[in-house]
Amino acid sequence: MSLWGTTDANTSAPKFAVAGGLGVAANGNVAFGNVTVGAFKTGAALGVFGVSAAEAANAVKEGANTTHAGWVLRTQGTGYVAGIEILSGGAGYTPGTGFITFANGGSGVGANATYTANAAGNISSIVMNYVGNTYNTTPTANIVAGYSVQASLRVIPGGRLGRITYQTLVASGNIATDAGADDAIMGV
Repeated sequence: MSLWGTTDANTSAPKFAVAGGLGVAANGNVAFGNVTVGAFKTGAALGVFGVSAAEAANAVKEGANTTHAGWVLRTQGTGYVAGIEILSGGAGYTPGTGFITFANGGSGVGANATYTANAAGNISSIVMNYVGNTYNTTPTANIVAGYSVQASLRVIPGGRLGRITYQTLVASGNIATDAGADDAIMGV
């Protein structure tokens, strides 16, 4: 039995141990195309992808970030919200303090902040109350309050939030018969 194959399928994925408690073959099958944070390692998404020569050449998707056609280990880190930059304070906010929530951060949870609106109704300062954890994409900051001109905020990611690395496990001339399951990530 070979340790990998050249077809883009979970049964051809390299047989190696990425987590304790599962057999070597089971790890290769489960890791195939995985993008779930925490499936094998807390705070990261580990997945094995069969990258064809066409996918490796596709500049639109992630395949172009790999160094070879073949089997690639993709690691996506997670992180927290390090802070929020006020790009524009907006207008029409009720003077005083209010809350900022975060959305669309992938698997992340828990970040929240407090803003202060000055007497002119502009957001003048922000304090992070809790930075949260396991965000794998940069979340958006939402001020839950009325306004006449919405403030513009930039979320500053921390840790390994969104950082993706690729490691070639098996360089190959090509991975044949593209399964299509990884097209959204690696390309066509």
